Amino acid sequence: MTSTTSRLCTVCGLARLALAVSLACSFPLTAPASAHASSTFSIQGKGWGHGIGLSQWGARGFAEVAGYTHDQILKHYYQGSTLSTTRPKTLTVNLDSARGNRSSWIVRAGVAGRRLVVNGVTAPADASFRFYPSGSSVEVRDAATGALWRTFAGPVRVAQNGPLVEYTEENHPLVTYAGRWNRDVSSVHSGGGYAYSSTSGATATIRFRGTSVAWIGPKTPSYGRAEVILDGKSQGIVTQYASSVSYQQTIWSIGGLPEGEHTLVIRPTGTKDSVSTGTTIVLDAFDVRGAAASVRDAALLQIVGTSGPFDRTYVRYRGVFRIQPESGRVRLLNEIDAESYLYGVVPREMPSSWHMEALKAQAVAARSYAYTETRSELYCTVYSQVYHGHSVGADRAKPTMHEAARTNSAVNATWRQVARSGSSIVRAFFFASSGGHTANVEDVWGGSPRPYLTGVPDPYEAIVSPATGAPWATSWGAPVSYSGTSLASALRLASPVISTVPSVAKSGHVRSVSITMANGSKTTINGDTFRSRLGLRSTMFTINGDSALSVPGYDPSARFEQDDGRISYAGGWVTGSGTVHSGGSYAYSNTAGSTIKLRFRGTSIAWIGPKAPSYGRAEVFVDGKTRGIISQYAASASYKQTVWSISGLPEGEHTLLIRVLGTKDAASSGVVIVADAFDVGTAMVPLTLSDVAQSARFQESDSRLGYSGTWHSGAGSAHSGGAYVYSSTLGSTVKATFRGTSIEWIGPKA
Repeated sequence: MTSTTSRLCTVCGLARLALAVSLACSFPLTAPASAHASSTFSIQGKGWGHGIGLSQWGARGFAEVAGYTHDQILKHYYQGSTLSTTRPKTLTVNLDSARGNRSSWIVRAGVAGRRLVVNGVTAPADASFRFYPSGSSVEVRDAATGALWRTFAGPVRVAQNGPLVEYTEENHPLVTYAGRWNRDVSSVHSGGGYAYSSTSGATATIRFRGTSVAWIGPKTPSYGRAEVILDGKSQGIVTQYASSVSYQQTIWSIGGLPEGEHTLVIRPTGTKDSVSTGTTIVLDAFDVRGAAASVRDAALLQIVGTSGPFDRTYVRYRGVFRIQPESGRVRLLNEIDAESYLYGVVPREMPSSWHMEALKAQAVAARSYAYTETRSELYCTVYSQVYHGHSVGADRAKPTMHEAARTNSAVNATWRQVARSGSSIVRAFFFASSGGHTANVEDVWGGSPRPYLTGVPDPYEAIVSPATGAPWATSWGAPVSYSGTSLASALRLASPVISTVPSVAKSGHVRSVSITMANGSKTTINGDTFRSRLGLRSTMFTINGDSALSVPGYDPSARFEQDDGRISYAGGWVTGSGTVHSGGSYAYSNTAGSTIKLRFRGTSIAWIGPKAPSYGRAEVFVDGKTRGIISQYAASASYKQTVWSISGLPEGEHTLLIRVLGTKDAASSGVVIVADAFDVGTAMVPLTLSDVAQSARFQESDSRLGYSGTWHSGAGSAHSGGAYVYSSTLGSTVKATFRGTSIEWIGPKA
């Protein structure tokens, strides 16, 4: 694998589907490959992307069809991973699509009326400025007139002048509540909602970075008092009482704070002014100001020329720019906090209209990937992740948004969450479509296995993908054909190809292709290199029908080899190998009480194995009920036999258990029990989340619930998820669409 291929396949998300870039994915192949001599080579396949890690179409399917939450989706694709919150991080992104330097860059403030600030010096006007290299310095000239404004020692840091103002609503994830709080909606409030409490000792806490903060809310004749605590120190008692009603007022504020992270706590006291008729405290929003504000880092800078992954003009970016001279050219880098960076990444990698749980999984994967970047800078293209900034447009008052409200919400809902394997953040590769099964990283890119990058079944993308105009999950369409000469040319070989022998991994990915040429020479090409040179969409392919393509979501049956990770063993088992066995290996035991356990979904299952004169007996259980004593004895040896089977099971999840008895038929010379494979019929959903309970809780805020009529939101630690909805309006309804055999409505009684 060349270094270029390695970088190209780092992350292959949905944004790549519009680019002339060859990507790689995976799907299971159900028959062994064979060599053939041919004058024509017909290649067919499915999937799109490198096939490692999270499948984006698969994540959508898990969310929409199976009802998985984002953490369940991530645990499925990154095996053995856990989610945790990490520390904030500033990222550096190269905004040149070619990942290089330019002769100059033109930059202006992203907001009309603001000015650039270069190394702390404010520009003389709101104008566009061109940044040129000048030895180790940077010249800044008026882009319209060419007049030199100033020369700075390089590198320079460019920001927008004026304090950064962040209007953070009361329901932002950085605002946390304890005690009894309620939430309601009203158009007179900022963002259309507010939180309120009259419970003494309840608290609302906001973490922020900035040099000032203001608490925004209403004032009325019936409101009470609260204590304000900043960085652990009381700032006094504040009242929300006023003789008349007013909204979106500054209740309390402070400035002159040192730059850095601060914590503000609002604590209702349950007391009031003597003239007030109540003790309610209301939170509407918070204003955070200062150069280090990072609740949503609102500083905007605009590159007048082309920038970003698609070379658009007039793109606006959050954060600051670092412009540094390098060998007679200048390099422009966007320094931005990770959460603001993700606002520009997630809608480019996954459509913002998709299920919120899929968007949240994408946000965590993208964050984990960014945090594990080992280079000094990220790229704005598929060589890292597609980052397209905040918005675009020559008219700064009427920009077209690149960010999207739903994907920003997904980032906020997973604020600083990353996936970890042990204590380390996982290298969270992702891609578009697996074709039915993701890949082991070593089968595509070589190197050592990584447990969290182990291939897993991907059954649901075959349901959601074709139905929405993305058929590559099941087929690329018409085969791609090559002559022996054209195939050799594409593969950069010296002689026409006369035969091919693919080596296929269990996941279905082609590890390598052994090739014989007309001049008698032979070579073996890595599967990912083969894909890249031919411009194939994935490494899930066949050559002249070497193997039959299958899709787990639709296959009438699925085979689980005995070493499948979804099969668990207890007691004394030994692994053996032999070409007469399915998959080339088997497991055996002669220890009484040893067990094999397999959880599966399907209506039938068959135990596949050998029979021989020295084999013994086992007891078989399905769903905890014994199905009898089974013997593997036979007068002569035979392989890949159906040792036992059952059909007619109800649709859903089942558990098969085989227990070695240590007994035998009278004619047998031994008590050995052998497991080779298991065939599951109508296996629509091969489960792999052994650590996830087979039930799901839908919180009242879940996007899969539909409300009509009049409903109100409340918050409180006594409620599941810390929140609830309520209504007293006749005819109001809540509707839940789900898959399962039971459902419970959870709530309080009073």
